[in-house]
Amino acid sequence: MKHTHTGSKLFKSGKQLMTTAGATLAVATLSLASVPFASADSVTATNSDSTTNTAQTITTPSSQFDAAKVSEQAKLTALQAQQQAELAQKEADNQKALAQKEADLQKQQDNLPAKQADELATYDQTAAEQEKTQKANFEHAISDKEAQQVQTVTDAEKQSETDTANEQTKLDADPAISAQTQRDAATEKKNDAVTQAEADKANETAQAEATKKADTDTADTKAANDEKAAEKTRDDKIANADYTVNNAESVADAKQAAADKDAKATQTTADSDSLAKKNSDTATTQSAHDNNSTVKANQQQVNASQADYDAKQKVVDDIIAKTPYVATPSNNLTDNGVTYDEQNKIHQTENLPTELVEPKYNASQDNNAGKYDLYDDVLDKDTSEVVNGTLTAAQQQELADYALTLINSWRKSQGLDPIVWTQGTQDVTVANVNNRENSQIGFAHTNTNADALAYLKSESASNGLRYSGENMGVALKSNRITMNTLKVSILNTITNMIYFDASSGNLHRLNFHDAQYMGFAMQPDTNPKDSGYGFSYISIFDFYKSIDSQSVESKSAVLTSTFASTYRANVNPTAAQYQAASDAKDKLATDQATLASSVKANDADLATKLATINATYTDEVQSHLATYNASVAQNKTTRDYEVNNAQTIHDDTVKNANSDYTTLSAKITSDHDATIKTINATYQTTMQSILDKYNAALSDAQATYDTEYAAAKDETEAERQARHEKLFEAFKDNEAQKLQALKDQLADELVAFKANEAQKLTDLMAKHAQGRVALLAAQKVEVDQFPEYSASVLANFKAQLNNEYQNLVALKAKEMLKAEKDSQAYLDSIDPSKIVVKPSQTTQNAGNNSGQVVQLNNDLKGTYSSDSAAKYGVAKDLVATYNDKVTKNTQSGTSDLPKISAQASSFVPGILALLVATVGLFFRKQKQEN
Repeated sequence: MKHTHTGSKLFKSGKQLMTTAGATLAVATLSLASVPFASADSVTATNSDSTTNTAQTITTPSSQFDAAKVSEQAKLTALQAQQQAELAQKEADNQKALAQKEADLQKQQDNLPAKQADELATYDQTAAEQEKTQKANFEHAISDKEAQQVQTVTDAEKQSETDTANEQTKLDADPAISAQTQRDAATEKKNDAVTQAEADKANETAQAEATKKADTDTADTKAANDEKAAEKTRDDKIANADYTVNNAESVADAKQAAADKDAKATQTTADSDSLAKKNSDTATTQSAHDNNSTVKANQQQVNASQADYDAKQKVVDDIIAKTPYVATPSNNLTDNGVTYDEQNKIHQTENLPTELVEPKYNASQDNNAGKYDLYDDVLDKDTSEVVNGTLTAAQQQELADYALTLINSWRKSQGLDPIVWTQGTQDVTVANVNNRENSQIGFAHTNTNADALAYLKSESASNGLRYSGENMGVALKSNRITMNTLKVSILNTITNMIYFDASSGNLHRLNFHDAQYMGFAMQPDTNPKDSGYGFSYISIFDFYKSIDSQSVESKSAVLTSTFASTYRANVNPTAAQYQAASDAKDKLATDQATLASSVKANDADLATKLATINATYTDEVQSHLATYNASVAQNKTTRDYEVNNAQTIHDDTVKNANSDYTTLSAKITSDHDATIKTINATYQTTMQSILDKYNAALSDAQATYDTEYAAAKDETEAERQARHEKLFEAFKDNEAQKLQALKDQLADELVAFKANEAQKLTDLMAKHAQGRVALLAAQKVEVDQFPEYSASVLANFKAQLNNEYQNLVALKAKEMLKAEKDSQAYLDSIDPSKIVVKPSQTTQNAGNNSGQVVQLNNDLKGTYSSDSAAKYGVAKDLVATYNDKVTKNTQSGTSDLPKISAQASSFVPGILALLVATVGLFFRKQKQEN
């Protein structure tokens, strides 16, 4: 038999008793302070009865000390319960507060539309009131303005009436005009006109003479200056000619140097212009290259393809990041215990592996009967079906699917074909399990019960099969057993059977290696004798062969394992998502290649154009250099000519200078005479115009005088009245025009005033409209951002509550540590005795078919102390049997292997010793666990 441990709910690193296939179980009797259990250290094959010295006994501590331990443990348990209650209450309070906070935020969000509607209504009401007030002010201002203008017009009309009456009075007092008065007025008017004409004539004559003199002086000065300049030009040319003939070579050299300098300046300017053009053309070409539409379009396409690929790959990566991990076996296995990293824990279905992973080897795990679990069944996120009692056919097939998945993954790694699983092998195995349950066969192989074996063979034969062997395992009782609980049990059982099976002679692994056909089912353990171990379900791996020459596959449908391909279908990226990411990646690669090609062509075009620009620049610079060299050569030729012909050049220069002067002097005299003539002619014309104007003024004055003098006569009353009426009508017309102008002015002012007041109202209404739009926009932002605001408030509140809870946890942990320390100090102070060890014997008779005896390891014998507890941590796991699993192995149909035949003679004393040991371990374990 073989027994594997999957981790108890109370103690996390224990071992359980196991025996190899076909071996007789030797059970040791244990007393309180002995090492609670030890794994088999040596196995000896024998066909006779054997006796093994395997245990120790000790003296029992005083009842007072035991009572004190019980009392102290009760206090610690009560304190722990109280703390758990306080933490639970705190957690409940936090949940309530969080729920209230969420409700408050939800209420705030629900009330947001009403609140915003109130805000908008208030705004509209305030705006309407302000606009109403502005309209009232507008109407009042217009009324005041109109009243003011009416008063202004009234005042103007009254003033006009007064002025008109005064004018009437003035005209009434005005007497008639006499003839002499009219003649005197005509004479005075004539005299004034003659005086003004004579004054104008004198002034204009003086101005004409002054202008003539100034123009004459200017002409004389210009002629004199021009003459002097001509003389100087002539003298300078002659002086230069004299200097040149006397200093011909040095002058020629200086002229040549100046000409060469000018040529160099011309070359430099030309080179600079060419360089500027080259730089401009280069910049234009580079800009065209940098802004190439094809490259830009291709780059944009690459950017779009990159973004598309990133987005689609992110979908895959995000799903993978959130995908639950696949658990692996613990590598923290030692001779004395096992611990689990997160990767070794199974929280939910998706953590289950579908391929066996070889764990880190440990000789003690492999060779000793006690086995540690390599996967921890946390199952805190388990949503699988809860099971109790007999499993349905569908549940049995689901578990068999997982078992075959694991076994065949190992066989594949060994280069073996998968074990064939048919409907027939599954039906026979389920029938065997149901019969075992009804027959209350517990943790014992089917071939140990003749009736059960006969039933199994009969069922096998009726399905064309021959039963050929069996592996067994156990799942232990738990408060809640689910399908995943059983799957983790299967996983731990098969892992230990294959990788740590030396204690069973590797017979479990051999069965899995040699099997061709198999069925699997789990049997509720209804055997009363097994209840003390806390067994819940027994795993049955039954192996078959064909009863005849026909293949098993031909006798019933072959079943296919689907667990591996379906159990993570909802958490892994879909094939379509993988394909979309792959297609996007291929598209990106194609677009990148297109971009690289266009960049290469664009760069080549740039290189060609830049080469042309540089070549053109080089040619122009060479041309400028050639022009410069030609100028320098010409300058030298000129210099040599001037040096060799200096006297001839001098004489020609002097002759030309005199001739030029004579010609210029004659022209200066001629121009001066012409200017003077023009000045005199202009003066004569002006004087004649002044005289003509004077004579005309005298003639006009005399004619006016003659007319008015001849017409002079005494004014009659009727003429006086007519003149007065004409004057009075003209005065009234003027007053009317003034009054109308005032009214027009006031009307314009009123229009402008009304427009200004109306604009104030318009501006106010526009301001209100803009404010309303801004308010609505702000309210929309408030609504849009409320979920983010709510989430932020809720997250901060959660963090606050969590911080309070963690502080409370830390506080309670300190309280518990202090209580444990005080309790242990008290117990240490009243411990009455030391542990005394003395040997005892137990004998177990092997059955006729038994071939092996298990012995305890001698190095585990000794007194029980805190050191030995820390070192071995073994017996505590017997207490955890209720949460562990046991596996057994046997292979029927093999003549050279012994049968299972466990004796019960030493079983009851062993159980009693186990219970006594449990009491002692419980208190020590509480200290270690806390």
